Amino acid sequence: MKILIICHEASLTGAPLVAYRMAESLSMSNEVCILYMNDGPVLNLIKPRISIIKYYQNENSLFERVLNKILNRLLKNKSQFISSHHKKINSFNPDLVILNSVASIPFLFQGKLISRKIIIYIHEMPFAINRFFKKMGYKLELFNLLKISKFLVVNNITKDFFVNEIAIPKDKIEILEPSIDDSFFVPQFLEFKYHILLSGQGGWTKGTDLVSQLSFHLQYLCENKQIRIAWVGEVEWTYIDQISYELNLAGVTNCEISFLGVLTDIKTVISESKIFISLSRADAMQTACIEAMALGKPIICFRGSGGIASLIENKCGLVVAYPDLNKFAESILYLLDDQVAYNRMSEKAKELAKQFCIQKKGNELGEVLKKDF
Repeated sequence: MKILIICHEASLTGAPLVAYRMAESLSMSNEVCILYMNDGPVLNLIKPRISIIKYYQNENSLFERVLNKILNRLLKNKSQFISSHHKKINSFNPDLVILNSVASIPFLFQGKLISRKIIIYIHEMPFAINRFFKKMGYKLELFNLLKISKFLVVNNITKDFFVNEIAIPKDKIEILEPSIDDSFFVPQFLEFKYHILLSGQGGWTKGTDLVSQLSFHLQYLCENKQIRIAWVGEVEWTYIDQISYELNLAGVTNCEISFLGVLTDIKTVISESKIFISLSRADAMQTACIEAMALGKPIICFRGSGGIASLIENKCGLVVAYPDLNKFAESILYLLDDQVAYNRMSEKAKELAKQFCIQKKGNELGEVLKKDF
């Protein structure tokens, strides 16, 4: 079978990495092509047996770019309608199109893909889906109009949203959690540089603005203990400046926050950190949390913020009611101080993470394709 995977971006973050691993698994028995809608470091990981179509706005001719601007204004839609890459897409002639997130939906209206068999792999929470549709001027009923054959979601919150809010039949929805690279199951024994690690592309959804507020509570609860915090991922300098200003304004002296930027080797920094926390307000299934679990790191997150909370609660981490940052800080100090509890959750984290290995998730996806396609 010829499978085209459409990925809206190419960073080394959750959804693009999941698409890459999905392509690796599917390419063992299918002809696979990935279409990327922008450039990024994940392209460097793609094996030669997988074809790549690079669909970037600035690669079109001047005529095409001008025509696109005119069409966008007339139709009040931010999608791109003219592309010199359509010939490559039509030449590949896929039997199946897999949209890797709702952000890939606009591309369906191009390259004559709307008539193909379609799977959509949704990594977003309902909040993010609604926000994207409002931005694009779409209505949620579009999911029914597109005649999507199968919806893959990563947690029950999103599944219930599609069943109850959009009336998608239950038999068209499968839960398929993301996979992680097998290298995370090989431990690295490194000296701790950081007490706390966070990860992700900085922003409101990821809770970047809550870092300084969490630091206020840590300062109040443990004035005599120095806490080293690290954030991995792209964070705009405006956030970094604001956090630094707030810490100085509040007189916080015992929390040192390091923004490490985008790293190709996140495994090392996870190994150098004692616990992994997520301040995300809406993150369907944060892949970095699972990677940290595989390396034996207990997790702390907010209840209701995504699939991680239900996965770890009463097992390998602590779940806090949003937005109780004082309780969040207390949970951090509990895990830093109670080695028995830490060791128990660490072992359980490694055990739970095994269900997210590439082979297992690849087999689950293979079963979906075998059953429905």
